[in-house]
Amino acid sequence: MSAIKLHIPTSFKEITVGQFQQYRKAIQGDFTQTRLKVITCSIFCNESIDMIESLTLASLEKVHSTLSKILESGTSDNLQRIIYVGGKLYGFIPNITQMSTGEFADLEEEIGDSGDVWDSLPEILSILYRPITNLSRRKWLRKTGTYEIEDYGPQHIAACDKMKSVDMECAAAVAVFFCNSANQLLMSSVLSLEENLQLRQMMD
Repeated sequence: MSAIKLHIPTSFKEITVGQFQQYRKAIQGDFTQTRLKVITCSIFCNESIDMIESLTLASLEKVHSTLSKILESGTSDNLQRIIYVGGKLYGFIPNITQMSTGEFADLEEEIGDSGDVWDSLPEILSILYRPITNLSRRKWLRKTGTYEIEDYGPQHIAACDKMKSVDMECAAAVAVFFCNSANQLLMSSVLSLEENLQLRQMMD
């Protein structure tokens, strides 16, 4: 048998959101350990099930061990504010504290009661990253790091599938950043409500 060459990811940056979602779905299924390892290697190495099954058991274990280390390595906090999606420049919301009610409401709905951001990564990314509109000033953009993005609308979340091509290093950093920011925004809202109640009580 000729040697089998696989492209094995070495970091989260070489894993896409789409692949990660396939993996999340697989681990929720009813598979034996070996079958799950085959599926995992197939997903992340972008090879067919038949190809992975043709590996020796020792080779399968070696590949799966490498992938497991990547998945267990933890998330990144290196938020990328400008990314390429489908050859187009997208920018992260410039000021998260100025997020519109519509943006925040859609984020809440996508995450749901479970609070699990991982299953909704494409939707979350499509809300937080949007096409940069001042591309005619690209030199200025690179120099200052300042940019403007499209106003949020239903068309952005409707096209969330394109975000499945974003690498997991970027997506994981967004997930961590959003969770921290969401808690701060909720706390700010609670404090604001308390202040308004106190003010009303003083005026009564």
